[in-house]
Amino acid sequence: MPVTMLLNLLTGKAQKPLLIALAVVVVLLTLTAGYFYAKQQGYKDGYIVAEHQYLKEKDQAVATAIKEVKQKNQRNQQIAEAYWKNELAKKPKIQTIEKRIIEYVQTQDPDDTHCQLDDNELFILQKLVSVANTNISQTDH
Repeated sequence: MPVTMLLNLLTGKAQKPLLIALAVVVVLLTLTAGYFYAKQQGYKDGYIVAEHQYLKEKDQAVATAIKEVKQKNQRNQQIAEAYWKNELAKKPKIQTIEKRIIEYVQTQDPDDTHCQLDDNELFILQKLVSVANTNISQTDH
């Protein structure tokens, strides 16, 4: 029926051409609006799906990166433990070093009252006497 009305409108045999033309325009506008609405909804749905996929892939990438960092930290921890185990297993090398200093000092004649030591020698002699006196007092107790 609408096809015959459209043919009648185009051929000029229509009884109410204005009403038919208005109906055709309303139908075309409805179809056009429906097309653009469906297109917009499809775009939104596609965007939402793409965004969801992007976020999902991003979460997977972050989870993978965290897993790799944990594995790397675990390997580093194992290496550190093995290193310190080896270091602690090594026996410390203790070496006792003894050094003897022998110094000959010319003794003074008991009758001579003149001191033949210079300032440095006299200082060393006083230190030795004080060390000897300290050692003797410690061993007496």
